[in-house]
Amino acid sequence: MNKHIRFWMWSLLSLTHIIAHFHRLSLNVLADSLMADFNLSGATMGNLAAAYSYTYLLMLVPGGLFVDKFGSRRSAFLITFLMGAGALIFGTSNSIFSLFVGRLLIGFGASVVLINMMKFQSEWYSTDEFATMNGMAIFIGSIGSVIATFPLAYLLNFATWRSISTVAGIISISLALACFIWIKDHPEKLEASGISGEKVNRLRVTIPVGEMFKTALSNKYLWMLFFINFGIYGGYLTFSGAWGVTYLMQVYELTRQQASLYVMPAAAGAMFGAPLAGYISDKLGRRRLIIFMGALLFWLNLALLAVVFGGKPPLFLIYLISFNLGVSVSATMLSLTSAKEKSSSNLVATASGFVNMGNFVGAAFLQIIFGFILQLGWQGTFDGDVPLFPLSAFVNAFYFCLLIAAVSVVMNFILRKHANNSRKISL
Repeated sequence: MNKHIRFWMWSLLSLTHIIAHFHRLSLNVLADSLMADFNLSGATMGNLAAAYSYTYLLMLVPGGLFVDKFGSRRSAFLITFLMGAGALIFGTSNSIFSLFVGRLLIGFGASVVLINMMKFQSEWYSTDEFATMNGMAIFIGSIGSVIATFPLAYLLNFATWRSISTVAGIISISLALACFIWIKDHPEKLEASGISGEKVNRLRVTIPVGEMFKTALSNKYLWMLFFINFGIYGGYLTFSGAWGVTYLMQVYELTRQQASLYVMPAAAGAMFGAPLAGYISDKLGRRRLIIFMGALLFWLNLALLAVVFGGKPPLFLIYLISFNLGVSVSATMLSLTSAKEKSSSNLVATASGFVNMGNFVGAAFLQIIFGFILQLGWQGTFDGDVPLFPLSAFVNAFYFCLLIAAVSVVMNFILRKHANNSRKISL
């Protein structure tokens, strides 16, 4: 076993992350088609977008427990298979119910992808490589986010959303089988692997699942990280994964392809910001400062959009705002590294899953409320079969996201005060 084999296994897991990111943001481009085909209201569309996040809420901690118990190989197979099955159901849906079922299954699988990668990295990479590899994982995953913007919108000129979802399902199931064949949970011998690192005699004991969950749930430091992610990543997914394209189409009268081009920089910002934030963090040994800077950057750009320009800045500024939102989220994702460093090896996935849950609790909450606020401001007008929302409704929805993001910025100060008094999570 050598470094090339390690990288090959990591690359397979990275492909699962690309697929998860694609599913996470693809509904943004598909929203108007789904509202037209299934006669969905803004509130129902918000709930469909949030369905992905519902399962994140339900599965991140249990998923982390599963990964800690059963390892990366079996976890990668199961979660990628679930994403594939969900995509097939979604692509062949003939009812709103089956749309929700497909989306929920996709969310069940995708919820564990990143924490499974983190578990693999904790076994195969040393501590001074971890944040860098996490950044690389987010960089690779963001390729899926980019594909889910303009490339997806362009592809819809030649294929239906149903055929695209079906093909994604087939690819996912094939990848699940590859993961089952190739992934190994940990190096059998450090000397034989040729990989430098500090961990080889890892804890291999049976720990009650309830005790693992209780330990993570009772740690205040993890809760602080949870709430930081709640407002920042939740707001990011609301813009880039659910309502951003609809906002741009309706407020600026853009086509779907044009609107997707203005959302795509958000994925690009996350893609290029993640490895940079991880590298700088590893070099400086500073996590909390970079997390704080990311949260503040997010709030300032959302304020620029909603407050300074009243929800309709010049279009060229949308590129910059969108890119900055992505960069800011990539910085706050260091919260997962921080959670790992506060955990013993047997709780890496559990602690990371709990913190990552804040991302998708926030997304589920904000996507639903965003759609609800839009529905409240709706004046009964349609663009074809799609409800047409006024600028004032979008502004009110952005204000709410701005308020929640402000809470996350404040949480950074509480985190700093609490960090020095927080002990490593162990059993």
